[in-house]
Amino acid sequence: MHFIVLILGLLFLGWAVIIVGCWAYVILYSIWMFKWYILAVLLAIGIAVQLAEAKTYRSAHTKHQFQLANPCPLNGSTKGKCPGYIKDHIIPLCKGGADLPSNMQWQTIYDAKQKDKWECK
Repeated sequence: MHFIVLILGLLFLGWAVIIVGCWAYVILYSIWMFKWYILAVLLAIGIAVQLAEAKTYRSAHTKHQFQLANPCPLNGSTKGKCPGYIKDHIIPLCKGGADLPSNMQWQTIYDAKQKDKWECK
C-alpha cells in the first residue's frame, strides 16, 4: 500500500514539476517577448521624434533660381557662393514659409546667426 502511495506521490510530484516548469517557461518567455515589444515601441518613438525634428527640405533648384534673379550683392555673381552672405527665407520654412525665390533674400552671415537665435524656437 505504501508503495502505491509512493508511486502516486511521485507521479503527482512529477506532473506538478512539469506543470510548474511549463508555467515558468511561459512566464519567462512572455517577459522576454515583452522586452522585445518594449524595445520595438521605444525604437518607433525614437524614429517618430527624429522625423518630427528633421529639417525642412530646401530645394537647390529654388536657391539657384533665386540667385539667377538676384545676383550676389558683393560681386554680382549669378552662380556659386557669395562671400559673407547667405540665401535666407524671409518667412522661415519652420513657420510655414514657402520654399520659393519670392520668399528669399540675401542676408549677411552675422544677421543670419542673429535671426537663427529666435526665428524657430
